[in-house]
Amino acid sequence: MTQQIYTVLPFVLEGSDHEFPLVVRLGFRSDHPYEMSMELLAGPGDRICWTFARDLLLVGRHRSWGEGDVRIWPQRLPGSGRVWIRLRADGGRCALSLGAADVDDWCRRMTDLVPHGSEQDHFDLDEQLRLFLA
Repeated sequence: MTQQIYTVLPFVLEGSDHEFPLVVRLGFRSDHPYEMSMELLAGPGDRICWTFARDLLLVGRHRSWGEGDVRIWPQRLPGSGRVWIRLRADGGRCALSLGAADVDDWCRRMTDLVPHGSEQDHFDLDEQLRLFLA
């Protein structure tokens, strides 16, 4: 049985001239245990969706991790308690920060649903290959 978890967190979008709060919806499905989703809700009807490996967040919470379009790292300033996510695409790039406690809670919820290292027990590779090749 597929289980899903979602949370909506307040992120801060860091720009060259301004900062403003941004609502981001994180998602995770037990039948896709290697990935998580992040949907940026920039305004009415303005949604930007990203899907990336959940390990990026699980590892990036503690040290800089990722290459290419998604990179995650903890802020090293004393007392900051922030985690950064940098997103890049053909249309541009942005950096988001969120509270480290929120990230820790989200990572715990994902690993409670699908423990790290047991992803293969929740993923039907044969079915995914069948769908891909159909």
